[in-house]
Amino acid sequence: MLPPPTAPGPMRTLAPVMAVITAAYISLGLSIPVIPLYVHDDLGFGPLAVGVVTGTQFAAALLSRVWAGAYCDRHGGKTGIVTGLVLTAISGALSLASVAAAGTPMLAVALLMGGRFLQGTAGSFIITGGMNWGLVLLEGPHAGKVIAWIGMAMFASLAIGAPFGTALYASGTFLATAVASIMLPIIALAMVAVVRGVPAVPRSAV
Repeated sequence: MLPPPTAPGPMRTLAPVMAVITAAYISLGLSIPVIPLYVHDDLGFGPLAVGVVTGTQFAAALLSRVWAGAYCDRHGGKTGIVTGLVLTAISGALSLASVAAAGTPMLAVALLMGGRFLQGTAGSFIITGGMNWGLVLLEGPHAGKVIAWIGMAMFASLAIGAPFGTALYASGTFLATAVASIMLPIIALAMVAVVRGVPAVPRSAV
């Protein structure tokens, strides 16, 4: 008689979610080091504009984090990540539009700021969705591991995305970075589609 199959370990269970977070945050990290270069060198704005455009992303992340958490509680972590990835792709499209409008710097920087705002919001949905998804998959004694591993995936992705984005900028200006920031979330969406989701926690259980 064959022994009953053993349940997968916590790392194996969480690995698909970590892979999705990695792909998503590489996309988010691409533009972080090159936005100042694009705003200053290509569009011709000064340090204040560089700071405002860069800060827009982080202000959006701050403003949207609680909303993203409530959304993931209602709809589940996988849905939260999908929402964040769609917003990331739209953000990339706005960056691409900014490149097309570079001849009109004020319009270009306005489009870029819109993209930064969406990207900050997207990051809230992606990281909150990943934490939610992981905590539902590995509840109880593994909660600390979920927070640690999802956080590791996020920071590793940012560390990979930053030099990748800089290399793209060096090879083809900001256009290459904008195109990559559209394609990577689309790839991540394809990855999400094949990963098992979990239902949202019922309100009565919270």
